[in-house]
Amino acid sequence: MTHFNRSWTEDLPICSSTGCGGVTNQMYSPDGRMKEMHVNYEKKCYCSYDTETFLYSICSGFKGSSISDFALSRMTADILLGGQLNQSDKSDEYIKELLKQTYISAEKGYNTSIDNLIATKQQLQFQILDLNQSINEISQRHQDVLNRLNTINRELSIGSSVLIALITNKKLFIANLGICRALLVKNDMRNDVLRVIQVTVDHNLQNEDEFVRLYNLGLDVQSLQSLSSTRMIGNYMGKGGYKDSALFSQSVGEPILSTPEICGPISLDEDVRFLLLLSGGLCKVLSQLFSSDLTIVNKELVQIVVQQFNKQSTLVGVAQSVVNILAQLHHDLYMKSKVSGIESNFESREDMTLLIRNFSFPMPNSIEKSSKSSTASSTISGSQNQIDTITSYSSTNTSVNYTPDRKTKPYVSFKEYFANVELARKENRLPKGIDFDDEPLE
Repeated sequence: MTHFNRSWTEDLPICSSTGCGGVTNQMYSPDGRMKEMHVNYEKKCYCSYDTETFLYSICSGFKGSSISDFALSRMTADILLGGQLNQSDKSDEYIKELLKQTYISAEKGYNTSIDNLIATKQQLQFQILDLNQSINEISQRHQDVLNRLNTINRELSIGSSVLIALITNKKLFIANLGICRALLVKNDMRNDVLRVIQVTVDHNLQNEDEFVRLYNLGLDVQSLQSLSSTRMIGNYMGKGGYKDSALFSQSVGEPILSTPEICGPISLDEDVRFLLLLSGGLCKVLSQLFSSDLTIVNKELVQIVVQQFNKQSTLVGVAQSVVNILAQLHHDLYMKSKVSGIESNFESREDMTLLIRNFSFPMPNSIEKSSKSSTASSTISGSQNQIDTITSYSSTNTSVNYTPDRKTKPYVSFKEYFANVELARKENRLPKGIDFDDEPLE
C-alpha cells in the first residue's frame, strides 16, 4: 500500500463554514511528560465543490496510516471527479448509491493493492511447511522467514474507519464505516432546547448487532476486547486472511466487514445549528473521560462546543479549543490516577480530529463578520437555555427518524451566552447580519 506524504485533497477549496481541530497521539510518562507514539493515523477533508455541494470526511487509521491515506484520496476522487455530482437529476437514491459504490470501490482498490503482499506471504509459508518439524524447530531454522511473515501480517492488518458527510441540494447524507461519529445539533424552539442527534452508529463491540454477529461466527467475543472496530476499509487479516489471525482463526466467516451504513436525506432546515464529525480517537477519549453511555458522552461534547462558540473568534478556534480541552482533561485524569495510586488504562491517548460545520449557530466574537456562519438566515431565538435529548439511530433504513427514543434531563444553561450578547449589544460589538431575537434576560 502506497503511503502518501501529502494528499491531493489538501489542495481542494476549503469549506469556509467549517472548522477543524486536531491533536496527535501521546504516550504519558509517570512524571507527566508526553511523547508521540507514531505518526498521525487520522486524515480529513472538508471541501466546497460548488455553492450547493460540500464534502466532509474523516478516516481514522487502525494500526497504521497507509489505509486512511489511501481511503481519503481514493474515495474523495470517486465522489468529486468524473462528473458524478453534475448529473441533472441527482435523486436521493442516486446520492446514496454513489456513496455506497465509493466504499465498494475503495475496498476493491485495497484488495488489488495487496496482491503482491499476499503472494509473498504464501511463498514464505510454503518455505516452512514441513509436517515433521516442531514449532521450536521452525523457530530455530526459519527465524528470518517468520520475521518477514510477521511484518507482512502487520501490514495486512492495517485498516481505517471512514466517515463521509455530503451536503447537496440542502440535504445531508452520511455514510459511516467503523467508529467515527456524526452528531447533528438542532434547535427545538418549542421547548427552548438544543437537541443532539447521533446520526451514525458505532461499529464496535458496544454495538449489540455487531456483538451478536461476531458471536454467531463462533468467536469468543470477550476475548476480542482489543478490537476497536468491527468494520473498516482494509485489514485483510480480519477478512480474507482471518484464518491466519490468532484473534479470528476460530471464526466460521469473515469477522471484519467493509459494508457502510448510509443515512439520509436529512433536510437542512432552519432549525439545524451545526454538524459535528468525530474521529475514532476522539470518540474513545470521550468515553474514557465521561461515560460509556453515548447519551452522556455526546451531551458533554456539545456543551463544550457551545461554550467555545461563545468564546472563540473563528470556527477553527472553536474546533481546536475543544480538542485541546479534551486532551488536557485526559492527561489530567492520568496524572490524578498516578497521584492516587489507582490503576488506569489512560497511559496513552490516540489521535483526535473534530470537524465542525456551522449552519446558523452565532459566534458573538467572530472576526469573520461577513462569513456564511455569521450571516445565516435563521437564528437562535427565545429563551433557549438547555441541551436535551441524545438520539442514536440504526442507519440501516433509508431515512433518518427524528423521533427521540430516549431522553435525558436537560441541564446546560445558556445564561452566560445571553449575558454576553446583551453586553455586546450595549457596546455595539454584535456581528452584522444576525438577528439576535432573544428574550430579555432576567
